[in-house]
Amino acid sequence: RQAAISLGQIGRHEAAAPLAQLAGKLMADPKLNIEQQRNMNAAIEQAFVACARLGEKSALASCREVLPKKMTYPSNVRAAAAYAIGLMGDPADNSIPRMMGGIIRDQLESGDVQFECVKALGHLKSKTAMSVVGTSREKSAFGGDPVSDWLCYWVRWRVTGKQEPLTPLIQGWEAEVSVASLAR
Repeated sequence: RQAAISLGQIGRHEAAAPLAQLAGKLMADPKLNIEQQRNMNAAIEQAFVACARLGEKSALASCREVLPKKMTYPSNVRAAAAYAIGLMGDPADNSIPRMMGGIIRDQLESGDVQFECVKALGHLKSKTAMSVVGTSREKSAFGGDPVSDWLCYWVRWRVTGKQEPLTPLIQGWEAEVSVASLAR
């Protein structure tokens, strides 16, 4: 895991192909105990991220295999797969927006995976993203909080090329104390 993180951050391109192979081999080993599986998933996650940073497109097949399997792979691995597909996927491949659109619209899906899928559609400048992020904040089917609102704004800008002014959402916050609890 640490090797994948470090190699991805320092940009050692000669490590990209072995990292992609490592992720593929780890995915194929179902006979692991829980601790080994947890470590394996962390290694796959970081290998996908490192391959994306290094532009190692051979990892895309593994990413595409992992992303739709929410009952098989944990959300951190699938979010990393979406991230890698967004950075390295082919914008002309129409199967990517269909797959990600289904994940984004799935109410039982992890928010992290949905968030990375929206980002990926923005990176790919996919017109399909507009059905999720809408043409304005009011027409967005995704978001409601300041972070996802900004993401939808960014995706609209990436897809349309029009950067309009953004009025940030204000997130309310209240301390979870009372005067009575201070007296104790």
